[in-house]
Amino acid sequence: GKLISTCFYDGKLESSGPDIDKVLRRVLPRPVTWLTTSKLPNSREQNANSSFNNSCEVTVIFQWLKQLNQAAMEAQRNYKVAVLSGYAAQLKLLKRSLDAEQSGLEALAIECNTVDAFQGREADIVIYSVTRSNKDGKIGFLRDEARLNVALSRGRIGLLIVGDHQFCRSLSYSPLSDVLHYIEQHPE
Repeated sequence: GKLISTCFYDGKLESSGPDIDKVLRRVLPRPVTWLTTSKLPNSREQNANSSFNNSCEVTVIFQWLKQLNQAAMEAQRNYKVAVLSGYAAQLKLLKRSLDAEQSGLEALAIECNTVDAFQGREADIVIYSVTRSNKDGKIGFLRDEARLNVALSRGRIGLLIVGDHQFCRSLSYSPLSDVLHYIEQHPE
């Protein structure tokens, strides 16, 4: 809540969001956590029919979901998880992976969707797939403050951002660079 207030509403929203429960703390140490792909092989986006996807991010997301599922199973808990992206091609990759992995993630109710389609709804945990990472600094969807606000404010308990933080840091004209700066300045 504080991140959203600071980055999108000039600090005018007040929030006393819930604490991360002990189950989640094992895999989501802070209410907002960024898993970077910047040093991983193949971390750059791929062009896919006027859209973009990022298979590296999909791999990282599903590795993390397996860890979350394991923690949830051990604690006999269930979580609703939304995996969001601004790109149809990324959504297609995410859904394909979900179809392949769903039977091993039985403690999680997972929905993969575009940011626009998820507007007005919430989940316990939101995973935001940045998708974009290129040497030219092209950002597309990452320039749209309203859509990023929607994407990052849908989680009741936690937010996991997956993407190339070095790429996002280099973007002086993206609200996502402000989000990254906030996370770095507020490690709690």
